Amino acid sequence: MKGPIPPGQGLYEFILDQAVGFGGGVTGGQGFSLATVTNTNNSGAGSLREAIDAGGNKWIRFTKDLAGTITLSSQISVDSNNVTVDGRGANIEIANSGSPARAINVTADNTVFLYLKFDSSNSPNRDALVAQNSVDGLWIHHCTFTGTGDDQFSFQNAGAVAGVGNCTISWGRFSGAGSAGPILLNGNSGTPAGTPTRVTIHHCDASTGDRFPFHRNCRLHMYNNYMHNYSRGYAIGVNDGQNWFESNYCSGDGAWQQVAKWSQGGEAEPGKLFQENNTLVNGATFGATSTEGSMALDPSTVYSYTPDTADTTMRDDVINNAGWQNVSFPGD
Repeated sequence: MKGPIPPGQGLYEFILDQAVGFGGGVTGGQGFSLATVTNTNNSGAGSLREAIDAGGNKWIRFTKDLAGTITLSSQISVDSNNVTVDGRGANIEIANSGSPARAINVTADNTVFLYLKFDSSNSPNRDALVAQNSVDGLWIHHCTFTGTGDDQFSFQNAGAVAGVGNCTISWGRFSGAGSAGPILLNGNSGTPAGTPTRVTIHHCDASTGDRFPFHRNCRLHMYNNYMHNYSRGYAIGVNDGQNWFESNYCSGDGAWQQVAKWSQGGEAEPGKLFQENNTLVNGATFGATSTEGSMALDPSTVYSYTPDTADTTMRDDVINNAGWQNVSFPGD
């Protein structure tokens, strides 16, 4: 455990020990009150919106076996630090109704999302989950993202403000993204000033059209991901976007069949790539514009991790276990 276990709490918090990467230090709502969502309503008593809008540090769970879609008429803003939204023990999908720019907007530090589904199908050019401005500390674990919105998940920088400080996306599933793609890191054109965003993406299953992810001014570490069924380029880095890309399994099932395409029209400069121990099959290649270069940050100097060999065993593990899974809330 990261920190002492308060009296009467603890079992459900042990999952924090699974956080690895740049976001590995997050604690979310550990040690704070436990709030329970009792229905899938857009708002009102017992809703997810009520639990988050009430503010304060907390760990949010759902009533045991609660299932359904929370269709939001407007975005929910997470603006209090130290919050966890934990979908274990339930089957919850969070969806835009078509009008909000995003379903959930995070502007606070130290936030965790566990075992949830996000669907942007009803909202073309809309995002399901967004973290904005100088947020520091975000972990997204065992979440499923579907739909054809703009970006299923994005870190948005405002002007010269750097994006999310330290983030890990682990054991996620991304499918059906629109023309933009599933993940956008630092969305505004140009290189934001300040400390680069640091993001780890590992053990994710991505079968999307493009941009897993597109990143600017980012120190990105990707390992043990399975990427397939894509129509354009993956891991696109521009304007000081740098990627330590290792032990991923990439299948070239789409039209471009390019992994780590490192330039984009209209951007000041291409990104850089360090890659090793990846498996590329079915015509997958590293894009012709890829640039091998020295990286500003070797992730092993920041945190401990042990990548699995990028073989079919690793691929099948990701296929079978990434995204939302039907697991119990500890103690139920």
